Amino acid sequence: MISQKDILLKLEILLIAVFIMFWYTFYNPIVIIIGLFINSFILIIFSNKIRIRINYSDILWILLISIMMFSLIYTDNFRDGIIYLSVLTMLIIIKLITCNIGEWKKYFVKLVHAFSLIHVACTLLILIVPDIVNFIRKIILSEYEFRTTTYLISNGGNTGIANQTGTNSVYITVYLAIIISKILMRRKNENRKYSVLLVIGFIALLLTSKRAVLLINILVLVMICVIIMVRKKKYELPLKMLIGGVTTIPFAFILIPTTRDIIQKFYLLIEQGDISNGRFHMYEVVMESFMDKPLLGHGLGASWSLFSTGVHNIYIQLLNDIGIIGLMIFLTILILNIINTIKKLSHKIPLNEEELIYEEYLIQSLYIQIFFIGYGFSGNPLFDYFIILLYLIYSNTDYRSKIIYTNRGEVYE
Repeated sequence: MISQKDILLKLEILLIAVFIMFWYTFYNPIVIIIGLFINSFILIIFSNKIRIRINYSDILWILLISIMMFSLIYTDNFRDGIIYLSVLTMLIIIKLITCNIGEWKKYFVKLVHAFSLIHVACTLLILIVPDIVNFIRKIILSEYEFRTTTYLISNGGNTGIANQTGTNSVYITVYLAIIISKILMRRKNENRKYSVLLVIGFIALLLTSKRAVLLINILVLVMICVIIMVRKKKYELPLKMLIGGVTTIPFAFILIPTTRDIIQKFYLLIEQGDISNGRFHMYEVVMESFMDKPLLGHGLGASWSLFSTGVHNIYIQLLNDIGIIGLMIFLTILILNIINTIKKLSHKIPLNEEELIYEEYLIQSLYIQIFFIGYGFSGNPLFDYFIILLYLIYSNTDYRSKIIYTNRGEVYE
């Protein structure tokens, strides 16, 4: 019989996956986060026994939250600062509670895989049956977002059913992470199927015309293959994947007309003298501001006073907002999580399906973590709630075997 706790945990994971993969469909995403926050505490009430595992990165997150809170004393943008701090705090608590109650990884991966597949499919189908995809877009997007995405699509971008090409490219990245983990860990007779799915994923990513995300994904793929070769002593599959990627992507540029927009936009920006599409100017302005208060920064939210859309570089934005001390703590969190995940990758062949799923999850975790770090140089992943929640969930790599609850409330793992 399924317990109330199990039902609530499934519901929490479902809501988290839906929020991450379809956040743009909600009128007020913060309301959904508050709902997840409340449900996580209800989970505690219905759990007979719970052990919250606090690791070093969790402690550093708490320290980072404390520094952000202190910086609100002297920020010139208290409203945006306190809103972001409140949401980030809730997301960290959601991660701590949800990831410590029962087995959630397999269910979560299944959900985000299915949802990411929807985004990949719609990205491709918009070229084949645009009327159907446009009908879906009109239903789930606001009128303003529908007009914006229509404009982006007409200019060579491909948003699928998402509200931005950047959002769509992140979802396709999740799809790629899952498919790559299966190629590297599954049997050889399954690789042909997943290799085709991988090519489809990269074609969808090319169609978004997001140059930075495409480049980051290629670099992440190379790094993952190198890590697998070094850590697991597996050479054949990673090398085949690297060679296949190097040879396939140039052909995709040639054979898919819409991908030429990436090259055309690149040359256009060179002619305009700004290959960063305005980002270098933002970096310069914010770095000048940072130099006035390098140690503690100008306070959380200060960068949004300079640029309402954010700096499109989370490291420079953190420098300006919470200074060198805050940035160093954040970088330590990222590095600790990466090291911790790599250490957990086993040299041995998985003995059963449960171990196989866990090894696949670790590869997905590495992929998402490295992508998050790379995307932080040109985007706002730390300040986009759906991306930071994706990172927080995937950065939890504790191995939890099936848990048995006795009538006395004792837990055996």
